[in-house]
Amino acid sequence: MYLMNPHTGSVALASDWAAEGYTPDNAELLPVSLPDVPDPVRLEAYGWALYGRSWKTAMAEDLGVDARRITHWVQSTRPVPSGVWSDLQKIAMQRLADVQDAAAGRL
Repeated sequence: MYLMNPHTGSVALASDWAAEGYTPDNAELLPVSLPDVPDPVRLEAYGWALYGRSWKTAMAEDLGVDARRITHWVQSTRPVPSGVWSDLQKIAMQRLADVQDAAAGRL
């Protein structure tokens, strides 16, 4: 779950806030959904969830772009094209289906 500090506009995972000693009770943190967070945070969330540690390279391969483009998007030096979000959702759904098949022994 992502939480936002309404005073600063900072958005981070609840676990990241907790590691810094913040909780929704003591910092007035508000829950936000993934589509509502800034594009770089949203892109990194998809990256870690779908690919793990080497997410930029793997995401670039799946999206058919150069890995430097992912870095540009994360650094906000270039906008994330709107079609990327639907592509990432399709990739996530396919990975979910693959995991469900593996869990059910249907490899």
